[in-house]
Amino acid sequence: MLSRWKSQILIFLFILASYIESSWTFATFDHSKGNSRQRRAIVSVPETYDLNDFPPDEAPKAVHISVLIFTVDGIKEIAEEISIEMNLRLVWRDERLIDWVASLQNTTTPANNYILVHPSVKDKIWVPDVYFDHLKRIDQPAVLAKPTSLRMYGDCSFRYSARVTIAVSCPMDFHYYPADTQRCDFDLKSYGHTEDKLKLIWRENYGANFAYPVDLQNYYVGLDNQKQFVAKTLSGRTYSGLRYTIILVY
Repeated sequence: MLSRWKSQILIFLFILASYIESSWTFATFDHSKGNSRQRRAIVSVPETYDLNDFPPDEAPKAVHISVLIFTVDGIKEIAEEISIEMNLRLVWRDERLIDWVASLQNTTTPANNYILVHPSVKDKIWVPDVYFDHLKRIDQPAVLAKPTSLRMYGDCSFRYSARVTIAVSCPMDFHYYPADTQRCDFDLKSYGHTEDKLKLIWRENYGANFAYPVDLQNYYVGLDNQKQFVAKTLSGRTYSGLRYTIILVY
């Protein structure tokens, strides 16, 4: 008799568990489906849009850049290397997407208002091919997600922002060691577009800045901005660039 009750209880628990699992699966699927629709509404660019085509709306294409430096560390004299933590922002326009952006916004939204979209959208649109010269490493501090953001403005401007830590090669002069002054250049360039196609500009002419005074035990830290420069290759091609220099005074 007891074994019969045990069998019935086990059957009941099995049926109950199956019902709960099927209900949970349906709820999860429905929730995921809703999110997918919302995600597609944001990231599905027009079918006629090709991210490999260079935006034709202006020449040269202006890319506005700002750099806000938080820390200067990882100074390795023997390896001739320096690393900094910073916010890097790039702003550009792509008028091919103006109707698409308007469809995601209220058409009366002023140009200086924006919508925040997932950073993965950058993989579906044209982005400037900006890189750091003499880069050794680049990392992003993250807990659950990388600290990046992408804004779309009403005038079809895009602003990409990221918190990154980069390490670059810094040739050092030890002629008066240890009382030397080191100058470490951080060069931003376009990799594939010559200056007649793409031009890098400091955003609002500010250049790079410290978020707050940087104090190191062995060095006084300064910052020098070069507005713009042109990099010339052996083939004679010229590329737009921006440079800021960390100065280390012992």
